[in-house]
Amino acid sequence: MKRYSASIRGLNLFLVMVLAGMFTACNEGDNKINIAFQSEEDGRWGMMTTSGKVIFEDEFERMPSVAINGYFTVKNGNGMWEIYSTEEKPQQVGNEYLYVGPFVDGVAPVVEKGKPITLINTEGKVVTTLDKLSGKTVKAMTAFQYGRAIFEIEDEEFEELYGMIDTKGKVLIEPEYPILHIDGGMVIGRSKKNVEKDQKDDSGMIGEIIVFNLNGKEQGRINMKKNDVTDFDICGEGLFKATVGEGSSRKVGLMNEKGEWVVKPNTKVKDIGDVWGKKFVYYNGERYGLMNYDGDVLVRAKYIYLKFVADNVLAATEYNGDDVEGKLISLDGEDICNDTWEALISLGDGNMLAKEGSNSWVIINAKGEVVSDKTLDIYDYNIGYNDRLYSDYFDVAAMLNKLSITKSGVCGFGLGAGVENVVTALEKETDRTYNPDNYLYYYQQYFSFDKDLGETTATISIGFPGSLIESCDSIAGNWWSEAKAAGIIVEIPSRGKMRDHESEVYKAIVSQLSTAGKVSEEGKKYTVVSV
Repeated sequence: MKRYSASIRGLNLFLVMVLAGMFTACNEGDNKINIAFQSEEDGRWGMMTTSGKVIFEDEFERMPSVAINGYFTVKNGNGMWEIYSTEEKPQQVGNEYLYVGPFVDGVAPVVEKGKPITLINTEGKVVTTLDKLSGKTVKAMTAFQYGRAIFEIEDEEFEELYGMIDTKGKVLIEPEYPILHIDGGMVIGRSKKNVEKDQKDDSGMIGEIIVFNLNGKEQGRINMKKNDVTDFDICGEGLFKATVGEGSSRKVGLMNEKGEWVVKPNTKVKDIGDVWGKKFVYYNGERYGLMNYDGDVLVRAKYIYLKFVADNVLAATEYNGDDVEGKLISLDGEDICNDTWEALISLGDGNMLAKEGSNSWVIINAKGEVVSDKTLDIYDYNIGYNDRLYSDYFDVAAMLNKLSITKSGVCGFGLGAGVENVVTALEKETDRTYNPDNYLYYYQQYFSFDKDLGETTATISIGFPGSLIESCDSIAGNWWSEAKAAGIIVEIPSRGKMRDHESEVYKAIVSQLSTAGKVSEEGKKYTVVSV
């Protein structure tokens, strides 16, 4: 059985980048945010708007998340998340949760202890339960972006497969893709077939990618290998950042969703950052600058970091002696104002949180003008949120289905099967080769292997009444014996979500075995089924 590893790329509503004192964050679409802040060390937490107006202060002992669309989360004394409305006197919404995503289009994904992922409304009521989608148990999902979220199911061959839903829980892309993610209003994926081909290919190049729209409709396919692409990412404006080559020969360009080069790879461009209005931030291997699509350098690569914070405005980080400072510059590299700051945090609406010194902050606009009513005392702040949720639902039936318990055996290994037949099945199950010569000096009477059940790993042992090999000498070699499987032992350790569900698992196993025979003896800790 082949195993593949694939994961959902981190899908943050607020991407926080930290480099040499420069902090930036991006606000998606029409989502409105408020900032959690702490005015003194070990003090309580409050919330303020992106214009610096304090909504409430010194209210929570623990750090809240950023508030999105009028709601934020805080951990309680039990380590569980609670949801509150963003107002002068915050009101709790719903119950306590293991995981909470932000409200988008009036719904938020949440996970209660021992339950699957659900979508709740702003009154805390469940509107949709995401225990199964497309008939498959949901393991995890991302927070909503652009009204869409990626969900994950388990798959034996690829470990995980991914699909996409809307805020009503409707499946827009079936969970058939080993790689699938959303960014910049685009959705890209990889098919099983092409991921398999890449696994066998030693070139390091990427094969075909699929482009979807937000309604889940396939828009086209791009063969990245034709362009020698070794890495790619969505970077906004409907474009991909595509990397060709590695090391000193690495070069990066911009490609559209049709696979056409908008900016051809250039060895002077080792990486690409923000893309905005047919211009992009580039990295030459040492510093950041700005280019247009024609390859003209608009701002020389002399900054430690460079990022768009508004139309025609960039936040730049540079050295001033031994210190690092941030400032605002125009698209031709001119300073927008004379002020500099120790740190700048873009708030996504054209305003920025600017650190003047120590715990002294102000809110500025894209012209560098102070828009907050006063200087703010901020010891700490938070503009982060959970971007991934994991189901806490334990699906006993799904776990036991992987064992395939029947009256003749387990996992396709039947009682009475010969050693050679068992070996053939083992090689298919474990992707290993079994050779009788390896058993020359052993009088072994069983085979054993591990079976992944999701929450735990079972150990399955198949026993025989005699040796697995025929007696012979080292010259003639070994061959499998004629022994027949006489017993199968399955050990299931209690781990993960299975904890506290042991009795439920036990009853389910007995129920399955009972369909294959008849309970002939039963005690407090055992059941005998005659088949």
